[in-house]
Amino acid sequence: MLIPDAGPCKGSHLRYYYDRAAMSCQKFLYGGCHGNGNNFETLDACSSQCGVKSLFNEPVLHACPLHGCTPYRLKCGRGLGLKKDENGCTLCECATGVVATAEENVPCPFHSCTAEMLGCEYGLTVNDNGCEFCTCAPSPAVPAIPCPLHSCSLENMQCEFGLATNENGCELCECAIPPEVPNGTEAPAAVACPAHACSAENMGCTGGLATNENGCELCECAVAAPVMCPLHSCTAEAMGCLNGLATDERGCDMCECAETVAEPVEKALELTPCQQQRENALSVQGQVQDGPFVPTCLEDGSYSLQQCYWYDCWCVAPQDGKEIEGTRVSASQRNSMTCGENSPDKPISPPKSIHEQPGPAPKRSKEEVARREVEKALGDILTE
Repeated sequence: MLIPDAGPCKGSHLRYYYDRAAMSCQKFLYGGCHGNGNNFETLDACSSQCGVKSLFNEPVLHACPLHGCTPYRLKCGRGLGLKKDENGCTLCECATGVVATAEENVPCPFHSCTAEMLGCEYGLTVNDNGCEFCTCAPSPAVPAIPCPLHSCSLENMQCEFGLATNENGCELCECAIPPEVPNGTEAPAAVACPAHACSAENMGCTGGLATNENGCELCECAVAAPVMCPLHSCTAEAMGCLNGLATDERGCDMCECAETVAEPVEKALELTPCQQQRENALSVQGQVQDGPFVPTCLEDGSYSLQQCYWYDCWCVAPQDGKEIEGTRVSASQRNSMTCGENSPDKPISPPKSIHEQPGPAPKRSKEEVARREVEKALGDILTE
């Protein structure tokens, strides 16, 4: 029974061949051209052709002698391969008297590879047409044996030490035994590590995550090795460092002072009623026609006893700024006003604009009187 031959072409066609050792039909990938007769398109075709009854009529599989001959080295010519004996084994001589048909007369692809260039100990791979390929030929001491097809892989088997192989080097659908486990003993079962969302990055672990006895990562930081800091004779007292010594990225003291820590900014002092009214009035100045009344405050934040707005001046209580009845006069008479110990001609915050600077009081019209009433009402609201 012939072993399966994929042929020289590069296709991938699922075919079946009869495995004499397993006494069953097996899958293999056929390249698409040439090959041998142990090649069936369907499993039924393989089974019907190679059933148990046909085993007694099959020729005995002989071990072919090894040689390093190739049609290329023997210069057999294009389309001519090596001569075969009655057992189907190739001989170290060119086939003679064989005229290649048009189908078999396949031109060899051109390439610049050599066995020396690729380091091929047994020469380049040669197909049935005598064409060499840019790949190394297998060792003749180990005849190529087709490996059974299976869907096992390192990914879906999760084998730490790879897949096990049989005596022919074919991978089996089982995990390889660890090197330290002697043959005949049971390999330790693979430990499934619990899944978690922890990582060294989101945990802030500079030394990675800790692991248990099975090598599984835990949701905790690994204990870092103790840091060996360099020795020096510097001290904060000797160097006069009020904030201690500076440290490097490992937390080791350096021979330099730590930077001064900025003192927190103290909370701003609370404003007095006069200062608060003044702040409110200045914040809306320009949004109201002619501007609101802006009071004058003393250094201690109390109201100046004399207040003026446009063409009027009056006396107020220093604590709450309320107008004292009967004290309102024209701004032209402000210098003659007496509002207590606070001199009216020495305000702490003198007026800086025409809106705060009193002027001569012209004759008021009805419209002016009405406007003044509105402004006075607005000033009372801001005072509250």
